[in-house]
Formats: sequence, structure tokens, C-alpha cells
Amino acid sequence: MSPKCHQMSPSYTISKKRNSIDHGQTITHTANQVKLTNSDMNTICKTHNEYFENYCVDHVTTCCRQCKEGIHDRCQVLPLETITRDAKYSVTSKEVGTDLKHLTQEFQAIENFLSKMKSSIDDQRKKCLEEIRQVRSQINTHLDTLEMNVMKEISTEYENLKSELEVTMKHTCHNKITLQDMAKELDISSRDGTDTQFFFAVRSTKEMLKNISQSLDELRETDALSMKNISVNVDPTLNAFNKTIESFGKAVIKSTPSVMNYSKTVSPTFAQMARRSEVTISLEFCERFKLPRNIDVTGCVQLPDEKCVLVDRRQNRLVLHQSGNFKDIVTFANSPFDVCPIEDSTVAVTIPNDKAVVYVDINLGKIIKTVYFANECYNVDCDGKRLAIGFPKREKVIVADLEGKEINCFKIRGKEFTLRNNEIYSVSEHDDEVLCYDLFGKQKWTYPDTVRKPVGVAVDQRKYVYVFSKSDETIYIISPYGSNSRIVMDKEDAALSDFSRLCMYPDSDQLFVCGTSNHALVYNVERKRTW
Repeated sequence: MSPKCHQMSPSYTISKKRNSIDHGQTITHTANQVKLTNSDMNTICKTHNEYFENYCVDHVTTCCRQCKEGIHDRCQVLPLETITRDAKYSVTSKEVGTDLKHLTQEFQAIENFLSKMKSSIDDQRKKCLEEIRQVRSQINTHLDTLEMNVMKEISTEYENLKSELEVTMKHTCHNKITLQDMAKELDISSRDGTDTQFFFAVRSTKEMLKNISQSLDELRETDALSMKNISVNVDPTLNAFNKTIESFGKAVIKSTPSVMNYSKTVSPTFAQMARRSEVTISLEFCERFKLPRNIDVTGCVQLPDEKCVLVDRRQNRLVLHQSGNFKDIVTFANSPFDVCPIEDSTVAVTIPNDKAVVYVDINLGKIIKTVYFANECYNVDCDGKRLAIGFPKREKVIVADLEGKEINCFKIRGKEFTLRNNEIYSVSEHDDEVLCYDLFGKQKWTYPDTVRKPVGVAVDQRKYVYVFSKSDETIYIISPYGSNSRIVMDKEDAALSDFSRLCMYPDSDQLFVCGTSNHALVYNVERKRTW
């Protein structure tokens, strides 16, 4: 075979036409018939400039003669023609075809989901605008009512005051006229009357003056002659309306896990690879704080209002951290081990020696409930509806309601776990595995061999799994359904040698990394689209 034939034969091998090759023909015709990637069309080893003739089963790659004799000398190497024989009818090709079909269906489902969500958020936008208009209308109606009430009150008070003044003025005017008439009569009696008539006129006038003077004294003692003013005291909250109310409201975008059902699972054809994280998901440093001296942290949990609760097994206590300050919540008779949130101010703590889980109110600083079990319990987690309690010596987990009543019990691999999204995610340090179970104990997926000595696990609201590798001192992120992983933090980026626990509060985008006795780190989970 000529070199040109040798070079072009692989391309023609996959074609349905097996006629002889026209040496004047270019490969363009074949490339138009069957579209191949650059890696598939590359038949020459770039290192040795020789044709690929073999296939390394151990490294899943093609190799030339020199590669076989060199880096693949101890590998299982087969002739390339043996590997490619009947490739179209192989199990792998069927799996790839099935995966292509399933993934296409998934992306179509995602496209439909996003299209519906786009329409939905437009309806939500209109609903938000209508809600604002309704609130504005209610405010206007309420203010109009308040305005009418105060105006009516002012008018009523004015009419009452006016009526009182008119009555007083009428009485005053009557007394004034009476006095004027009395003065005229007394003057006439003095000028034209006899002494007797004038005497009796004076006595009568004096008696009437006494009554009128008494009436005047009574008038002065009442509130009738007090100075009257009308004003209005506007409610200070209305006066300060422009200053205290800076916004009509705030637009809130809340992201919750998708309700889409991924019924199809991708076959093992897709290799589970680990690589350095790209810009899709990253950990941005938020806070670092020192822990109290002589503390031995075996459990931690984040709570709202920047609160963090730590389990100090050495001193048998529960410690609260908030705004840089530490304080003891409660001290136990025996050593506690793990903690998880039940409500915003209530946590559950395991006491292995007591074979119990206790509920602690962190505000009151006291135990409010105790649930006992038949064996020593260590790890515990809660999703707001159910508890998952770990019994590593028995290699089992009990799923219970919030009252501690057992719902289910099954075996899992790994000591440490977290309960999220109706699933239990566990890590097996001994087997180098990250596993996912449903709440009936059925293993949904496993991610083996990549994360060495995994000893901590946390899951965010989008089902991304964060795992700490004790061997590499590295934090990995594993995609939902365990298809691949990425390194998001390693020992070059942060001091992770003193690692103890990972935790993430539900619906939070903060990852809490705790050391055993030195410090704790808080990272914000940043997500960016790359397309």
C-alpha cells in the first residue's frame, strides 16, 4: 500500500463504499460523507511521527510502535484493527447511541423547561406590577379616608366651638343691654322722679347689679373666656414619610432546585474525570476567624443571622459564634459529637455515650427534648422535615421524623453524610467513594477513586456536592448525579491541613470549612455561566 493509501485508508474504512481509491482524489469527499472530530481523523503520533497501529486498553488511547515499546511496554496493547473490528455492532457503540438519545431528550426537556420558565417569569413580572398598583391604590384609599376623617373632626370641633362662643356672646350682649337700660331708667328717675321713686329705683338697680355681677363672676370661672385656637397635629409617621420610606419595595429573585425529573441515567461510557475548576463554580473567600483555645470541633452548623454552632467534644459543650464573639450555649454530662439545624433557633446534637439525640434551644441555652436509641449515634442531619441519624458501628442510618419516630432504617457505606433533597450523600474514607442514596436505602450513584480519603461532605441547593480530600487537602465539587468533579480549592489556595468539618445551611450559598482546633473559613459559592 502506498503512503497515500495508508494515510487515507482509515477514513475509507468507516465508509460504506469499499471501492478502490483514486489517488488524485482528496479526502474532502469522504469528510463530507462522514463528519469526524480532529482527534478521530488524526492517525499519526505527534511524538514519533508514525502511524497509530495499536490500542492501549489500560490508558484507553491509540499508540504507535514506539509508544508501545516505550511508555506502554507494560500495558495491555492490542492491534488497532482488532479493536475497531465490528465497532458498529459493539456494546459500546450501542451505549453511546443510547446515551446520545437520552442526553438529547434531557436537553430538549431543559429547553422546554427554560421556555416555560421564561413565560412564567413574565407572568410573575406582570403580577408584581399589579401588586404594586394595588398597594398604591390601597395606600391612596387609606390616606383619603384618614384625610376625610381629620377634616370632618376639624369641622365638628369648629362648629362646637363656634356654638359655645355664640351662646356666651348672646348672654354677654343681653347683660350689656340690661345694664344700659338700667342706667337710662336711673337717670330718668333722678331727673324727673321724686325722692321716693329715686330711692326705690336705686334699690332695684342695686339688686339687679348684684345678680348680673354674680353672673359675670360665674362666667369668668368657666372656660368660656379662655383663648381658643384650632390646629391639627399631623401624625409624625406621615410627616416623616419621605425620609423613613426609601423604597416602595424590593425585587427578589429566589432560586430553588429544579423540579425536573431526570429519569434517564447516563451509562458508564462517560468517564468520571477530575479537573481544575473553571469559572462555572468557584469559592470566594468571605471570612476567617480563630477558634477558642483547646477546642476540639467534631461538628458544626450554620444558622441564619450569621450564627454558627460548634460542637466541642473535648469540653463537652456547644459553642455559639456570632459577629466574632463566642459564648457557651450548654454543657453536657457526656461528650457530644455532631449537630444539625432543626429550626432557626433549635439544633439537634448527638450524644454517643447516652445513645441519644437532644434538641437544644440556643436562645434559652437549654435542652428541650431528648430522643433515645438502642445504639450509639454519631452523625446527624436534618432537611427540615426528617432526621437522618448515623450509627457507624452498625454501618446503618435511621431516617426519623422530627419527633424521633423511626421511618426507615438501612445500611450505607461511609461514616459521614448529609441529608439534602430527599437524598443522603455519604463519603467513605476507607473506599475513596462518594455515594448517594434515596431515603429507602437504594444507592442512586457512586463516585469512586477520584477523591482520596474523603472526610467531609456538603450539598448546595442545586445538588452540587462539596467533598474534602484528606489525602490531597483539597475541596472537590461533584456535579449532580455524580457525572464529573472539579477541584475548587486546594492547599495552595488555603490552609486546609487542619480540616475538621464541612457544612452548608439549606438554601445558602456559603460553605463553612472548620478546622479541628485552629480556625474556620467561610466561602461564598460563586456561579457564572460560561456560554
